[in-house]
Amino acid sequence: MIRKVALELVLLGLLLYSFVSIRGVLTGYDPLADASGSVGTVSRTLGDLPVDDYRPTEGRDIYEKNLFHPTRTGISAPPPVVRDEPAPEVIEQPAPPPEPMPQILLKGILEEPSGERVALISINNERSKPYRVGDMFNDFEVIEIGILEASLTWKGEPVDLTLRGQAVPEKAEPDLQPGVRRRR
Repeated sequence: MIRKVALELVLLGLLLYSFVSIRGVLTGYDPLADASGSVGTVSRTLGDLPVDDYRPTEGRDIYEKNLFHPTRTGISAPPPVVRDEPAPEVIEQPAPPPEPMPQILLKGILEEPSGERVALISINNERSKPYRVGDMFNDFEVIEIGILEASLTWKGEPVDLTLRGQAVPEKAEPDLQPGVRRRR
């Protein structure tokens, strides 16, 4: 127990000594004393001024000695070269041809139990993939899926697809009375 208390007192003493010495170093620093050589350094001069003439700078000094100020003297850039040659003619490149629309085929249409339709679409004779209304792929957007057709847009242009070999049925005429059959 006595050892523990003695050890704590020694550590507390070292901690207090550290704080006092660091405080003295931080608050007692004098840049003029260090520059004049009184701390054991050799006396120096800064440019034409002896270090004894040290004074803190103010806003005007900083403004005049700014490295990046446009009026600062020093090595200037060489004057621009004036050429008597005519400027080279700019040859206009023709606009690149528009990208051709990929070959797209409607392979089939599936209807889910929920009533939503899925179009099986093949691009450039690759394996067909299922797409629903609102899906986007290869700059195409599926707008509508019917029984035997699908409407898409490609870069804003409408594209209508139908199943190969199938004619799109015209809309049937509505019956006049729901329970009555028409005679043929």
